Amino acid sequence: MGVMEEIGYAWASINSNLYVWNYENNSELSFFDGIVETICTVACAKVKSGVRLAGKPSYLLCIVTASSVFLHGLSFSESRVPDQWNGTYTQLHMQPHPLFIVGLQKMVITQVYCTHNGRIFLGTTAGYICEVIYRNRPYFGKSCWLKNHSLNFITSFIPQLLLAVMGSDEMKQIVCDESRNILYTLHQSGAIEVYDLGVEGDCMDQVAYVSRRDLEHAAEKILQKTVLVDLMPVISICPIYSCESKILNLIAITSNGVRFYFTCQAVSMSNVEQQVDILTRPCALTLVHVRLPPGCVASNDVQQPKSIIYAHCNAGMSLFIERANNDSDVIWCLSGKLFCTFPKISETVTRTSLWGQTVFIKQIPPCNWMPIDAEVRPLQPCMKRHLNPPREPAVHRQLAERFLIMTNNCIQIFESRSQSTIILQILSHFGPASFAAENIYRIQRPVEMCSIALNLLCRDEPPDAKLMALAMKLIILHRGFPTWDVQEQAFLMRHSTPLRPLYQRRLSIVHQHQQQQQQLLLQQRSIPTEATALGDLAITSSCFHIASRGYVDIRFSCRHNSFYLYYARIMGFHWDSPLATVRKYVDFSGKICSMIQSLISQKEIAGYLKQLQSFSCVLLDAAMRILLDEEQEELEMTTVTWNFSAGLYGTPEGDLGLREAKQMEQQSLLKLHTLATLTQEVLYLWQTLLDHQMHVIAASLSEEVQNRLVSAPLRDLLAPDKLLFSAIINALISVYLDDQATASILTADLRTKCPTLFTRDDAAAARAAELMELAQVAENELKRRELLQNALDLYLTIGDQVDLDTACKIFQQCKFYKGIVQLASSVAKCIDKTDSAVYHKHLYFMRAEGDKENIQMPEIVSKRLRCYDYVIRAIASLRDEIIKSVATANELLTSSQRNLWDQVLSMCWSCDDCMFHYVLLDWLFQFNFQDDMLKSGSPYFEDYLQMKLQQKDKDNEDYVNLLWRFLEHQRKFLQAAKLLQKLAAELSNKYDIERRIEFTIRAILCIKAGKENRGFQQYLEDQLDILKMQKKMLHLLRKEKLTERTIEVCDSLNYEMQDANKLYDMAEEFDLPECKLAIMQCCSQYDAQIVDQLWREIISKEFRTCMAEGLEELPSLMTAKLVFVSHQFVNSPRYFPAGFVVSMLLKLAFQGGFAENWLAHTVQQMAIPIGTVMTRIDAIYRVMTEYGNHDNALKLFLIANMYHCALCLWEKEQQMDDMGTTKRDLLREQWGGDLSFYITQLQSLQEHENCENIMKDFQKLSQYWNF
Repeated sequence: MGVMEEIGYAWASINSNLYVWNYENNSELSFFDGIVETICTVACAKVKSGVRLAGKPSYLLCIVTASSVFLHGLSFSESRVPDQWNGTYTQLHMQPHPLFIVGLQKMVITQVYCTHNGRIFLGTTAGYICEVIYRNRPYFGKSCWLKNHSLNFITSFIPQLLLAVMGSDEMKQIVCDESRNILYTLHQSGAIEVYDLGVEGDCMDQVAYVSRRDLEHAAEKILQKTVLVDLMPVISICPIYSCESKILNLIAITSNGVRFYFTCQAVSMSNVEQQVDILTRPCALTLVHVRLPPGCVASNDVQQPKSIIYAHCNAGMSLFIERANNDSDVIWCLSGKLFCTFPKISETVTRTSLWGQTVFIKQIPPCNWMPIDAEVRPLQPCMKRHLNPPREPAVHRQLAERFLIMTNNCIQIFESRSQSTIILQILSHFGPASFAAENIYRIQRPVEMCSIALNLLCRDEPPDAKLMALAMKLIILHRGFPTWDVQEQAFLMRHSTPLRPLYQRRLSIVHQHQQQQQQLLLQQRSIPTEATALGDLAITSSCFHIASRGYVDIRFSCRHNSFYLYYARIMGFHWDSPLATVRKYVDFSGKICSMIQSLISQKEIAGYLKQLQSFSCVLLDAAMRILLDEEQEELEMTTVTWNFSAGLYGTPEGDLGLREAKQMEQQSLLKLHTLATLTQEVLYLWQTLLDHQMHVIAASLSEEVQNRLVSAPLRDLLAPDKLLFSAIINALISVYLDDQATASILTADLRTKCPTLFTRDDAAAARAAELMELAQVAENELKRRELLQNALDLYLTIGDQVDLDTACKIFQQCKFYKGIVQLASSVAKCIDKTDSAVYHKHLYFMRAEGDKENIQMPEIVSKRLRCYDYVIRAIASLRDEIIKSVATANELLTSSQRNLWDQVLSMCWSCDDCMFHYVLLDWLFQFNFQDDMLKSGSPYFEDYLQMKLQQKDKDNEDYVNLLWRFLEHQRKFLQAAKLLQKLAAELSNKYDIERRIEFTIRAILCIKAGKENRGFQQYLEDQLDILKMQKKMLHLLRKEKLTERTIEVCDSLNYEMQDANKLYDMAEEFDLPECKLAIMQCCSQYDAQIVDQLWREIISKEFRTCMAEGLEELPSLMTAKLVFVSHQFVNSPRYFPAGFVVSMLLKLAFQGGFAENWLAHTVQQMAIPIGTVMTRIDAIYRVMTEYGNHDNALKLFLIANMYHCALCLWEKEQQMDDMGTTKRDLLREQWGGDLSFYITQLQSLQEHENCENIMKDFQKLSQYWNF
């Protein structure tokens, strides 16, 4: 089993079968059975440069068996294939037949190591180190053979049997430092060998051999027997690359976790400050330091690792695999990355259990280096350009290191945690004010931690609002405050009023401080500080201390220093080194020539620009907030140290001093922002040179400028030298024009990205004015438009040095509204490049409300508003033209003007200017263009409405209505529904009951359109029902006699939303049983007795009301009233007791002397089934008969109503054509007996005058039904 980290695959072999798969996602399993012999080990090597093989493979798969080594070609497909994880990968292709086969000459291979330049080394059980050498197929000789580097001229004549008797030392490990081209081998006995591969890495010479005994003696000499620790045996070795150390070359780890640090230089070269490059070849292997494992000291409570079987060390991180038991291992991680800026070596210890027994451990490339194209980028040994870690400026840009551990059960991948990752996890899980955050600030330097938090704010990933807020809060909590210090206390004590001369002197040195700061940033000299001792740039806050006898010294806060530290770490690689160099080459004629070549690539420049852009935004925001958040910072501040007086804090003088210190800190940060902006401009220009062949452009420069370009570091380029950059830009434009290309695009790009380096505002302004004059006299419309566009392009490059009044007048005369909009917006942005007017937008809204006299606007805001006035005037004139065209009924002109109006507004909305959008929205609202406001799509529209609504002393009803319309238009239905619900429930006289019902209905429609939050929809529907009942009650009350109480209740019902309890109380107070029944139905409250009582009251009240209209119209009015009321409850059987209602109607009809058919017709209109009515009448009649009631008039009335109901039932039967015969028979069977019963009862009532007529009717009905 093993891993080929060069291509990201793992392998496993079973006898002669080979299996490979992608260990990143456990996919792409492949099988190969082309080997006959048992496979011992497998490795992957990159094809040597210059070697051309069949099939053009990118890699060689080295398969080692017991007798031979097979080299197969490996390549990746050009097209990408989708995988099961919705990703893509390049398919791995292996040539079935080996390109080379090499015999092992009866040697047993235990180790295989492949370098990045394609060399393949083999280690044997006899301790030999061999190399598989291959080349292009020659005409004569071998193309591949095995070379044994351990055999010299003498040992080549000794028989192999004799060598075996003399003893063998099995090769245990092979590693290579490819940054220096040094190979190391570890034997089973603990001996270490060193081989020099040469400067180019193409040779092999043995340099040193250190046995176990020599190593043990050297370690005991260093330790001097102060600690009793078993130092042997050595189980692993790891190289130390040149980017990690200049002197140390190798680490050896023992089974107890002891680490030996070796150097390959002579003992006399122990000075760590001496420069050692790749040309200095190894000459020995000397032990220089022994680092004991954790827990070896008795006073240390950390557990000590034991029985280590595997180990790996790289870049300050050590991984130990400890054999815990027969089933699993334990991994120890000792990392010093958290303390990389500490002067003393410190490490964190982490212990984790593994699943299974470890087979091996390897470092694999980070995820950012995984293959995305056909070619795979392996893990590189070191960087080309490096400083002395752990003081390198690129500490924030380091990728996370990953380690792969293969056990007998699985493959586990571990990733190291950087300082940024630790801070990120603390913020995500505990917060910025937690004990964990405070603890790490105690461990680390506050400036270092603030710079790491700043790195989180400037990350390349999409911004996370929550994370940015936490990181900013972390900086605020631990930012500190700028303070003043006095070098001599006695200087103040000698003055009777020490504070006054102190602050006078301090104010006088502010200008001196600024001058010194600028010189320190731009000149070559630097002051030795703590930052330089740590390897950072000498531009931190310590540079700005003004230490003069008896004068005040400024000490900036940690937040301030972290910004300088972070900038130093961004540009630290190139700060003191030139960006270009001279390279010699041989041309086609054989002549040696020189050319200027860049030392920084376009990809690196793009990375720096991205980091500087994010850094500048965060820096500017922090600088602007220093004084704006002053009151909040003073509340958060707990203690401030004033070294010149213990009782100074809290006094007026102390507060004044703190404010002055903050002002100086703000000035310092703004100057750093200027430096960062200038750095971006220089890098933009350098990137432009690389885009247009820098060597060609540099060749056209004078010799003096060329020498300056090659020798000047980045620090000197930021001066800036206008002569140098003018010469470079002129040469660039000349080369551009020589290619028959226009330079307008190039100059526009340079003016946009390099305004400080490339300024031709006066020439551009004159040229633009000339174009404007030509446009006024141009006869061709297309030519005029072209001239105006060119003039506008020039104006937009000038900045705020534009005669805006004249330009806008000419643009308006020519109806070139695009020029007015873009020019006014551009000038406004140039006037306020930092967009500081946004911080005063609340003053604008206060001024817009009409209080213009008492509101003093800042000058920067007033200037921007004056720019926007030109656009508003142009739009107002266009509106007047539309009104005139509408008045003249010219439809064609009106349509044309309206299209132009939409285009101008669209151009305005496309401007990314917050204040401009506010001004335009204000004007549109003032002149009632609300539909255009809703169609604008402005990203600041909602913010504008919220700011308007905050003006509580003004009537904001129109803004509220506009807000919910905007939310509905933006498809934010839930927010719109909630706003409408609040409006419907608002306690105010602005909205009557009709408007509240409208709001609620719109809210329900919004919820239905959004298809979300159905619970809220039900709540709105219940609220709508209550509002409808409230409206109905209001309608009923207005019919009552108007009294003070009635008027009061009507106003309450009309302008306030009531709850169900209040409505029920009001209905009970004013005797509105119909409303009470509706409230019970809405609230799902049921009581049969109450419902019957309410119906009794409803019928009685309606009867009394109709009686007042007259007896003639009483039956018809009662029918109409009852039908209207019943339709509200007919679908709710519980609240519409049909039987009880029929009984009440029978009683009413009998007592009122209504016609005999009144009941039948009324119940039909009330949607009461006829069968229910007949059943109720039959029950009443039979009860009367059973109890001997001799009221013959009532009996005859019931029989007459039974007849009319039966007649209605028969008529309904006749109208139903689809009724079957069976159903008709059942119906006749049901009522036939009852009708026969009533015919019999009529015979006993023949003495009544109507009895005979009713008898005839029943007989006729019987004939109809055939019974």
